[in-house]
Amino acid sequence: VREEMERLVRARLMNPAWIEGLRRHGYRGAQEMSAAFDVLFGWDASTGLVSDWVYEGMVDTYLRDPELRRWIKEQNPWAIHQMSERLLEAQGRGMWKAKPESLRLTQKVYLEMEGNLERTM
Repeated sequence: VREEMERLVRARLMNPAWIEGLRRHGYRGAQEMSAAFDVLFGWDASTGLVSDWVYEGMVDTYLRDPELRRWIKEQNPWAIHQMSERLLEAQGRGMWKAKPESLRLTQKVYLEMEGNLERTM
């Protein structure tokens, strides 16, 4: 199960071609990216087989890349908020032993989006 999950993560969630395909769909593409975080979290919660490198890779792919992060924020600010929230939940539940810099970035994105979304309501 772990090998299959890791293959799917590499082939889809961290694959630039897959991400680029979703970008063509704007708001909905950003929502699909966010949904992938939910699926990953669900796999880990039910199996405990998601390695820390997978979470780190998700941070690197979606949050650390300033251009992709900006695009998601512009297309669907709720999506980037949900991504960072799910990562923080995984860390809080002990499912992900985050590197300090990854945790700081995830917290920064979450708090930034929390403030932005509150202002728009």
